[in-house]
Amino acid sequence: FFAFLIFFAMPTSKFKHVFAEAPRPQEAFMDTRCSSTIWDCSNFLAANSRFFAMAWAVGGGGKVAVLPHDKPGKMPSNPPGVVGHTAPVLDWQWHPFNEMLLAT
Repeated sequence: FFAFLIFFAMPTSKFKHVFAEAPRPQEAFMDTRCSSTIWDCSNFLAANSRFFAMAWAVGGGGKVAVLPHDKPGKMPSNPPGVVGHTAPVLDWQWHPFNEMLLAT
């Protein structure tokens, strides 16, 4: 009776033998330089279905790099982004309905 009770009382996991494989270098985003001026409540990354945006490490002011999802690989040293802030950028977010609009 105890063997029957223990068998049905112990749930089994469906994810017992699941593991991840590391992505190949041509499938990953390499050489990203995240800014070190991000505070505790800031976003490290904001993304929508086409782009992702992250604070890029530059001297003086702040830059938010905007990069497309479909171009992985080594990142350029000066990627396209939003420049013009005199202080570090602390928060940024994509518009929920317009994929081309980023608020900083």
